[in-house]
Amino acid sequence: MDHPFKPYSAYKIFQKKKYNERFVFSEASDEAGVLQTEELKREIRDSKGIILEELQQHKEVAGEIHHFTKESNELLKKSDFIFDIKNNSNLILADVMSNYFISKDSESILEDFLLRKRKSGKITFAKTARNGVSVQPILDFFSIYTNLMEKCKEKENGEISISQVEAVKIINELVVAKDKHGNPVENPINAQNFSKYVS
Repeated sequence: MDHPFKPYSAYKIFQKKKYNERFVFSEASDEAGVLQTEELKREIRDSKGIILEELQQHKEVAGEIHHFTKESNELLKKSDFIFDIKNNSNLILADVMSNYFISKDSESILEDFLLRKRKSGKITFAKTARNGVSVQPILDFFSIYTNLMEKCKEKENGEISISQVEAVKIINELVVAKDKHGNPVENPINAQNFSKYVS
């Protein structure tokens, strides 16, 4: 005898009828399943659109970052000077300032010159001499940290790439020296002291 509360009978009823949250059995309808499927498809389609939009925004931001980085790298390669600054990756600015008697006020200008290849002012050399100005630290500095002196000596296609007159003008645009009284001298390098150093 088949009773509705026997396990097998209950299972058959369960299989034939759907139930809601309160476990109240109702007749199964294909319409409800189709509506749920359509609703799921719509949600998936909407979320897919949102995800694609987010990905596009991230792609645009990544493109802008790449462009900015490329532009920055190109600017770093460019120099304000017609000579090259030698590779100074292990440079300690305090040592350079001490070795060449560079004023503490010129630290940021020196950093721009050596590390960024930019002219942001004049580097002040503070070593005093008995007469006039001491040009030796200035010329030593340019000889060690730039290739300006080599360019005055080397010949390209039979011609010197930078003349001594040009080199003197370049150095004087970048430096200031102090005389024996501590007064700044705007053009400490001249043709005489430069040619003595180069020869």
